[in-house]
Amino acid sequence: MKHAGLLLAALLLWPAPASAGAWVEEEGRSYADLQIVAFPGATDAGGELEPFLQGGVYAYLETGLLGGWLAGLVRAPLYVVNLRPQARQSAGGMGDVAVGMKVALDRVRPVAFEGWAVLPTAIGRGVLPTGFGAFGAVAA
Repeated sequence: MKHAGLLLAALLLWPAPASAGAWVEEEGRSYADLQIVAFPGATDAGGELEPFLQGGVYAYLETGLLGGWLAGLVRAPLYVVNLRPQARQSAGGMGDVAVGMKVALDRVRPVAFEGWAVLPTAIGRGVLPTGFGAFGAVAA
């Protein structure tokens, strides 16, 4: 299996989600994270419901702007692989890059609003369903 090493590494190195939380970084400060993820799912892309496995390496960057009230966000799937074992299909490559902004709603408590736009940058063969949605919100 061509991508077995990547999937094994992803399963062994399961980190917490790449997110700096509901607070906004101070101006000029940044938070960066690199994660390896793998998750199972099911799709009916071939007609019948069948299992699949997606794994990948993702980079996340958040940079504080405007006195800590605003942050610029980037989430980049550096390499994503999808396996559909029953169909004996796989697809691998770079996924869609997401860019966003996080706005602090309160400077005392960690409450923020996040908005995202997904750029169609996927490179590879096959279909790579790598999106996490074009809109998001966080609060704590």
